[in-house]
Amino acid sequence: MKKDDAVYLKHISDAIHRIEEYTQNIDHRDFIKNHLIQDGVIRQIEIIGEAAKRLSN
Repeated sequence: MKKDDAVYLKHISDAIHRIEEYTQNIDHRDFIKNHLIQDGVIRQIEIIGEAAKRLSN
């Protein structure tokens, strides 16, 4: 694995953990009502996507 890949994988892992933190004590209904949490989760998904597309083949 390239050194850069390790960094990107760490970014992905960190983003997943943040999503878990943001959503751990809420149900679907609360998630739908809370735009701040939605925006935070969406941002972390964007980070995952950006990091994933930079991984080597």
